[in-house]
Formats: sequence, structure tokens, C-alpha cells
Amino acid sequence: MKNMYEIGILAYGSLIEEPGEEIVPLVRERLCNVSTPFSVEFARSSSSRCGAPTLVPVERGGAPVQAVILVLDATLNIERAEDLLWRRETRNEGGGKHYKPARIIGPNNVVIKRLNDFYGVKKVLYTYIKSNIETLTPQHLADLAICSSRDKECRSGRDGISYLASVKSHGIVTPLMKDYETAILDKTGTKTLNEALKKIKAQALVIWLDPEYWSDYFKQVFCKHIATFMDSIANRVLPTFTQIESEAEAVAEREWERLCGLPASEYSDMGDLAERAQEAGIDYYQSLEAVRQSLINITATAMYHMFEQQILFFHRKQLLQPTEKDSNRSVSMEEFKSRLTSKGICIEKLSIWPKVNELRVVANVVKHAEGASARELRSLRPDLFDHPAIRKHPLFKFRRDRPPVYLPLAGEDIYITIDDLHVYGSALISFWEEFAKAIDGH
Repeated sequence: MKNMYEIGILAYGSLIEEPGEEIVPLVRERLCNVSTPFSVEFARSSSSRCGAPTLVPVERGGAPVQAVILVLDATLNIERAEDLLWRRETRNEGGGKHYKPARIIGPNNVVIKRLNDFYGVKKVLYTYIKSNIETLTPQHLADLAICSSRDKECRSGRDGISYLASVKSHGIVTPLMKDYETAILDKTGTKTLNEALKKIKAQALVIWLDPEYWSDYFKQVFCKHIATFMDSIANRVLPTFTQIESEAEAVAEREWERLCGLPASEYSDMGDLAERAQEAGIDYYQSLEAVRQSLINITATAMYHMFEQQILFFHRKQLLQPTEKDSNRSVSMEEFKSRLTSKGICIEKLSIWPKVNELRVVANVVKHAEGASARELRSLRPDLFDHPAIRKHPLFKFRRDRPPVYLPLAGEDIYITIDDLHVYGSALISFWEEFAKAIDGH
């Protein structure tokens, strides 16, 4: 197709209806019946939409979707167009800031990418931002959308249900979309998205809870368990490894004495004996250091599962009916989130949740080694895959390649530190403090 236009912006979500105050005056034409050259899905929970699921490019799942190209004024250069699109996506319109590509793409970096000679346009820009919804199911997407719609601080039209309705009105369809909409309607007992939104806004967000009782329980029981466990590991267990260097030297010395006491032969070499003695000490040190690292990795995993058991204890006691307490389907973290979300409490919006979620990913990596969780953790905390001694090297920040995780329970491949344990322990305690405030009034 012969290029008729210079620069355009590929829009396949809210950008279609809301290009932004800086871009709108520069749009000269809209090219419809366009398809994205990449797959798209409701795979990102957007903070600017109160946690609602939004469309982003995905590497797995999803499908190409219908889009619109916003053709910009021909006098605009590509760098300014990138600035405009980046400012719109980062809510920096009118500020005059410039787009600077990140050297390392983090979980929240907005990246501006280009397509060449696309549907008759020489340069077409589009935004890329990583997905962050791990449990990509219609039920979970519905929970996030409903939660955003209940949020009193969410401006009109910024909630997940309104976003889904807008996307649907433009003929956009993804593999999860139909079941996602059905899940919203089932959870709200309505027949249309408009009815669902009206019902949610009109509902009294009431769930019976005794915040005073539970706040005290969280503090006296849950938080105390976490603090005592962390203190015992840090001050009772791990200190037994503080002398392993001197112990290794003693091992090397004993091995030297043993070797020197052996009958001499014409092949004996004192240098070789010294090297063998030194290797014995090094082997001893490395073995115990691996055990120490193994204990730290295991402690992080245990901390998360202690927290998860606390969650499910509260879930059984407060949210489930007696007949549901032994049901595998009902007793799960996802069901806990779903039931609270339906009543207007979204734990994923607590300020401490990202760190709690990081601990969850760490626990999965330690248990299961290489896999989806390891890939997610490399995005969240790439430094955990490098030995602490390496992190101090001045060239560490330039490292890009990190080997796969095969033996984390043996103290290899992933290196949680004692400082990390303290941060995670504090995060879990903060969670219960924030959660107590969240249920206050319900």
C-alpha cells in the first residue's frame, strides 16, 4: 500500500475515544478497519483506573484486535509525536516533558514503539507496557472491574466496567472478553454492563465485620507470630553460621596436619598438600554457606505460607458459611479476594500489597525453581538472582544475563538476604495493620 500519511498513532483502547488534550488538536484523520499486528488482552491492572483491567500487548494468549490509526498533522516530527503519546499515557499532559526510552524496561515503564509503512502511514506509534495480572481468568478480571467500580475515588467513566463497555462499543474482541463480561453480569445479577454499573453504584457496601475484635486479633496473634518467627530466625538460627569462616580455616589446618602426618613418598609435594588442605577448608565453607542461604530462602517461603494460612483462617472464620469451610473451591486466596471485592474491599489496592505480592512470587520460585514465577521475579527483583558479593561489584548494574533457577532449596540460583527477610516481615505486619483499617466501618 502506498504511504499517504507521515505519522499516526495506533489506538485500540481508551485512546480511541480519549486521545488527550494535546493530541486531539493535531488529529487530521482517523483510519478505521485496522488490526493490531500483535496480540492484545485485558492483562494489566491500571492504577489510573482504580485497578481495573486494561488492554495491553501480550506475548502469550490474547489476539490481534480491531484498532484505529489517528493520523497526525504532517508538520509534526516523530520525536514530538512520541513526546505527546508518552505524556498522554503517563498523565503528564501539558507539562512539556520529553520521552526518554528506558535502558531496562521495568514493570511500569511506558515504552513508545514504532511500526513502519503500516496501513498507508510511514510511521505509526503505539504504546507498550508490561502486563501485571498473573491470574488471567474471567473471574479475576471481573473482580478487579467490580472493585474499581465500587471505588469512591474512581472518577466517572474510569472504572473497569465503563472501560469494558467502551472497548466493546468499538468492536474490539479478545479471547477472554465474552467470559469476562459474563462473569461481571453473573456476579452482579444483571443483564447488561450498564445495569451492572448502576447496581454497583447504588448498593450499600456493607459486610458484617467486627473491626475492633479483628484489629486486636491481627495485632496480638497474626503480627506476633510473624515478628516472633522472624526474630527467632534472625537472632537464634542464623547466628550459628557467623563463625563458618574461622571453622573452615580450622578444617583446612586439621587437614594439613593429617596430610603432613602421612608416610612420605618420592611423589609428595608440600605445595600440593597445602592446596589439598586449602580445598578442604573451602569445601567446608561453601557447603555451610549454601545451607545458610538455603535456610534464608526457606524462611522467606515459610513466611508467605504462614501469612496465607492466616488469611484463610480469617476467611473461614468470618467470610464462609459453616458448610463451605471444608470446600476446596471456597477455601482459597482467590475466593477470599473475590468475596471481599464484592463488598468493596480490595486488598490489592492496599499500599503494601506490591511487596506482599513480591514475597508470594519469591515463595513460588523457591518451591518450584525455574518457570513463570521466576520470569516474573526477574522483572520485579532481578538483583535476587545474583550473589550478594557480586552485587557490590561496580559493573554489577550493567549485568543483563541471569542463569536459570534450578536449585533454590539448596541455596543456589536465588539469593534472598537477611535484609530482605526483615522487609518482607515488616510488609506482612503492615498488611494486617492496613487491612484492619480497610474493614473498619464494614
